[in-house]
Formats: sequence, C-alpha cells, structure tokens
Amino acid sequence: MAFAETHQDAHAGVLPACAKAGRALQLPAGLARLPLPSGSVVDRRGKTYGYTLVTGRVPGYINPVRSYFVSEFPRNGWRLGAGDAEGNEAESFFSGHGIVGHFKVHALANCDGALSLRITFARSRS
Repeated sequence: MAFAETHQDAHAGVLPACAKAGRALQLPAGLARLPLPSGSVVDRRGKTYGYTLVTGRVPGYINPVRSYFVSEFPRNGWRLGAGDAEGNEAESFFSGHGIVGHFKVHALANCDGALSLRITFARSRS
C-alpha cells in the first residue's frame, strides 16, 4: 500500500468501520491547538505517571499522516523534537503553547486506512 499513499490520504476524513473508534471526546485544553487530520477521533483520556494521556484513531496511512504532522505542527506553533518512523508506526516528542509531550501513530492490524493515536503530555516546567 505504501506506493499508493499520498498526502491526501492523511486527511481523507473518514475512519473505516474496522477502526472501532469510541465516542468522540474533545481534546484537553492544553492540546486545543494541536492539529489532527480531519476525521480523527479522540475517545479516551486518562492520567499516567503525571502525564495526561489521550488515545484515539486517525484515518489514513503512516507516511502521509507523518508528513501531515511534520508540516502542520510547526504551522500551528508546535516544535517537533526527536522522532522515529518505521513501516507501521511514527512517533515524535513535541512542545509548544506551554506543553511538552509525545505522540505515536501505529497502523491498526486488519484495518486498512486507520491508525491508532496515543498522545501523552504535561505542562512545561520552564
């Protein structure tokens, strides 16, 4: 599928039924300006090790979603830090707007065109 991916796939806006996204929740206030591809659904929020954790689903494929984040985070005032990408996942640290965090997208098994999303973040101490 990698050969057919385009930047448009990153924000096609429709999650396939196999993504099984839960009820959509709003992003926490600290992430209100965080750009997510159209059709993304955040469906869980919690706390872990002093960080806020949000998870959800993103329509699209790894390479175009990664490209979307690389272009849209800085455009919206976020700085990307150290990151990594492999065939089925991409992740990066980020900071901005008084927040430090990390995101990871991972291809959903047996669900073409959908990725899992995990974001952990906290208020910046500086």
